[in-house]
Amino acid sequence: MRIGTAPVSSAAIAAALGFMPLDRAGDTMTGKLTVNVAAGDPLDIQIGGTSRLQYVAGIEALKVAYATGWGAQLRYVGMSTRSTGYIGWSSSDSADGTIDLGLWRDAANASGQRNGVNPQAWRLYNTYTDASNYERGEIAWVANALTLRSVSAGTGSPRLVRVGGSSVIEVDDNLGLISAYRHGTSSSTIFAVLSSGMTGTAINHTRLAPSINQSSGSYSVLDINPTETAIGAGPHYLVKGRIGGGAIVFGFDNAGRLLMQESADPVAPPAGNATLYVRDNGSGKTQLVARFPTGAVQVVATEP
Repeated sequence: MRIGTAPVSSAAIAAALGFMPLDRAGDTMTGKLTVNVAAGDPLDIQIGGTSRLQYVAGIEALKVAYATGWGAQLRYVGMSTRSTGYIGWSSSDSADGTIDLGLWRDAANASGQRNGVNPQAWRLYNTYTDASNYERGEIAWVANALTLRSVSAGTGSPRLVRVGGSSVIEVDDNLGLISAYRHGTSSSTIFAVLSSGMTGTAINHTRLAPSINQSSGSYSVLDINPTETAIGAGPHYLVKGRIGGGAIVFGFDNAGRLLMQESADPVAPPAGNATLYVRDNGSGKTQLVARFPTGAVQVVATEP
């Protein structure tokens, strides 16, 4: 044993304190051992002249040796391990059991939770009563897919997953397809894009603006392609537009037919454009008409 900078044998300590020396395998020392160490000096436990465990007074640090340096350090302000070490948890009540959860240093300012080829999960609880009653959020690898989800059990309730920010929220994938799924539900609305309090003077609520740079071929900005395994009596719209949840203003059905609601004559469109719409002809008949930039209206067809 080393106290300060001078080595002190276990026999010397034992003689000073009235204990039996611990120089042979199997010897034991019982009772209380008190050693006064000056601030900054180590209480050093060695094996074969090599430090194995050291307590440094003043900075209150307990150090464990590893090969050429210190493998781990425990201080009153925190704990640390060498760059290739980890902080781990045992799978049993014994700390020397199998480590099945570990946090590693991947790089400067980057931690890693890993355990060989075993998929990992991170859980943040909203409520927790016991392992059968909780609400939590998870970021987890599930069936080789990185999954962000809300999970509940027992007395816990299903909760929203909300992504928000003070600026732009971006989902970016340079390699593959970005997909949104909701499986096995009878809900009337599967996917909703909502907002409130939009007071701007020139608003695009939902915008599709890809940058196309093709040398050949074709493209579609929006491809609507349902699989109709079984359908009801109808109607069946690929697209329908309404205002405030009211009647359909326009719609495209699954046969490519266009539905339009009667409206008053609109203002003339800008130069180079035309507006196609339906109106009442004044006699209770529906007319399909086109209006041109000059304000002229051309009747395409009138209900018989």
